[in-house]
Amino acid sequence: MSIKFEQKITTSMPEAKVGHKRRRIQQAKQWFVLYCKPNTEKSTTQKLKEKGFDVYCPTQTQVRQWSDRKKKIEKPVLPSMLLVHIQDKDRPQVFTILTVQRYLFFAKQPAVVREEEVLAMKEYLSGEYDKLEVERIEVGSKLNLDEFGFKDQQGIVKKVSNNQCWIHLESLGYVIKVSR
Repeated sequence: MSIKFEQKITTSMPEAKVGHKRRRIQQAKQWFVLYCKPNTEKSTTQKLKEKGFDVYCPTQTQVRQWSDRKKKIEKPVLPSMLLVHIQDKDRPQVFTILTVQRYLFFAKQPAVVREEEVLAMKEYLSGEYDKLEVERIEVGSKLNLDEFGFKDQQGIVKKVSNNQCWIHLESLGYVIKVSR
């Protein structure tokens, strides 16, 4: 003869509050990294803005030279990527735009860029800083990037070559190339 015990699991009030707080935090807007089809960053940004999304496509002015002329063009800093300021629950809505492909994931979670990092990128790309200079550094050394417009950021030097240096930004998961 066997006896079966049934146990009813109930949620106590403190756990419900924790879950409620968690839900409230997820509803705050965050910057997510969004992949789009190659060379469609500007048009995708425009289409998302028309739909009412807060989108940032960091661009940098470059001078391109052809055989007969020179021309200034706006080139995306993050190829095939945009930053979307959106609530977590609204993330699927961006896929109404055909050029949007997917979100960038880090550790099986959608990659979130901190507000300070976005502001630092905007400040640097605004033109206040002409170029970043690096002197006598070695591979593996940590650099404080405050003076270069990346507030409260540190990077690890990955490679040094002539007048260029590659720095890994741990919080963004990117490597930036700095020229003197």
